[in-house]
Amino acid sequence: MLLARLNPVRNDRSKLRSPFQTPLGVQLFTVVLFCAALGFPGWGQSDKAPPQIQLKTYALHGKPYSADVSPDERAVVTESTLEKETPNPGIKEFEEVVQIWNFKEDKLQADLCVQEQEVKGTAKGYFENPVRDLRVVRFLPNGTAVVALIVQTIYVLDARDLS
Repeated sequence: MLLARLNPVRNDRSKLRSPFQTPLGVQLFTVVLFCAALGFPGWGQSDKAPPQIQLKTYALHGKPYSADVSPDERAVVTESTLEKETPNPGIKEFEEVVQIWNFKEDKLQADLCVQEQEVKGTAKGYFENPVRDLRVVRFLPNGTAVVALIVQTIYVLDARDLS
């Protein structure tokens, strides 16, 4: 009597597992999928894959916050913050600079300093960038001008010399 209470026999069919919940069912399901994949070798792929091309990379100078490639793909415009030393070691000068580079030849074509600011260092000698606003530079679709958004000011500049 005591043994019957500890291990009651149930004939409840709602507790039965489906074949896919058992290890054997999982194995059968895997075999069926594998066979289906072998039966359709090109399944999910096109007949002609596009040729692989080697991508070229070019280094950008000055750790830019924003950059854009010209429509003719010959130049890149960047916006960077340049950090310059001053005669006083406790002060550094930060410049927001827009530059146009011929990135294939790695030559600077034009640059324009749009903002300068001196910053005092902390007690530990750290200098924090004074500009925290969004900085964006873009070529116009025809490539004749550059539009720059820097410190809540929009600049429209000639793409040849940034004038």
